[in-house]
Amino acid sequence: MHGSSVRKRLIQRRVAFTLLELMLVIAIMVAAVAIALPVMRGAFEDQRLRKGAEIVQTEFARARNQAIKTGKVQVFQHGVFSDRFATTEQSSLEDALLSSTADDNSSQAAYSQPGAAPGLPMRTLPEGVYFVGADVRVDQRTSVELSSFEMSPAMEDVGSTAASREATRDVSWGMPIFFFPDGTTSTATLTVANDRQQAIEITLRGLTGLARVGNPQVIDALNAAGRSAAARANR
Repeated sequence: MHGSSVRKRLIQRRVAFTLLELMLVIAIMVAAVAIALPVMRGAFEDQRLRKGAEIVQTEFARARNQAIKTGKVQVFQHGVFSDRFATTEQSSLEDALLSSTADDNSSQAAYSQPGAAPGLPMRTLPEGVYFVGADVRVDQRTSVELSSFEMSPAMEDVGSTAASREATRDVSWGMPIFFFPDGTTSTATLTVANDRQQAIEITLRGLTGLARVGNPQVIDALNAAGRSAAARANR
């Protein structure tokens, strides 16, 4: 009897000790998840930022190849503090501008038909990524191209929802970037960023038409670097 009682107490102690261990492990896991979640979220956002920069790089390469293939100047435009961008032939861009001057009644009728809206096909960066800056060097050829159209064309997100098209019409469009049939391009630096104030620069070399994606930086650091470069250029 005495031996049975001792064994029972040992079993109870062993079970209690196991439950205590389990509770401790759960508490540690909860704490680890609480610490890891912000880090994981930040990593996902940084990954989307990198993907956004690579999308722009790929679009630059596609526009350059298209200009060489068709023999027609291609134009890349992006929304300022927006995730939207578009690439089109220069002639198509001029047609879109002409269509934007049509009377309001005709425009409203076209907008009511899904997929029939006038304008340019839009693309978007990954969620939470947007354009925050552009530095486009204006040379002689760029000046000639700029003279052929207005700076803020009425672009339209073709085939999208009415709400998306309305949002697109409210976008302020930045300086266009040109891709020429001989393989050269505008010389430009485009910056994309996310809500964590991380930014990546995409640099396009006009002579070669090749684009390079930089490393993530804090926006303030990029601004400081830009001011330093401007100061050196003015010396």
